[in-house]
Amino acid sequence: MRQEGTEPSPTEFWQTTAEPMAAMMVNTSTAAIDDELLNIDDAIDRFSESVRIINRSGSTHITAAQVRQIIEVELEVLDDCSASTDSINLLAHKWSTQLRRAAWRRQAHVLLFKSTAEADTIIGQAQVALVDESPWAHTDRLLSAFELGHADIRTHLVDRIAEAGTLSPVTINRRNTVVA
Repeated sequence: MRQEGTEPSPTEFWQTTAEPMAAMMVNTSTAAIDDELLNIDDAIDRFSESVRIINRSGSTHITAAQVRQIIEVELEVLDDCSASTDSINLLAHKWSTQLRRAAWRRQAHVLLFKSTAEADTIIGQAQVALVDESPWAHTDRLLSAFELGHADIRTHLVDRIAEAGTLSPVTINRRNTVVA
C-alpha cells in the first residue's frame, strides 16, 4: 500500500483497523465473562438462601460477615481466569527489539565514534522517528489497541467479580433483603 500510495495514515489505521479488531476481542471476551458470572450470581444466591434456611432453623447462626468472607475467598479464584498477557508482552518485546535494530541500522554510520550514552540517545531518537513511519506506526497502533483491549477485559473481570461479591452489611440474600 505504501508503494501504491494508498496506505492509511496511522490515525486512519487506528480508526478503521486496529481499534475495531481489538474492540471485537473486548466485546467477545466481556460477553463471555458476563455469561459465566451469571452462573456465579446464581450460585451465590443459592448459597445465601441456604444460609437463610440454616439461620431460621435456630441450631446455628451464620453472620453476614461470615457469608461475605466465604464468598470473597471463593471469588478470589476467578482472578486467575483473566486472559494471560504473556503473549502480547512477548510480541511487544519482539517488536521493540526489532524497532531498536532498525534504528541502529539507520544510524550505524553515526554511531561508530560515539560513546555508549551518546549512541543510546541517537538510537532512541531514531526509534521515535521510526514509530511515526510505516510499517512501524501501524504496528504500534495495532499492538497498542490489543494491549488496551487486554486491560479493558481485565478491568471488566475485576469489576464483575467485585460486583458479584458485594453484599450489604445486613443482607444475606441479595434478591430478597433478609436480615442476618
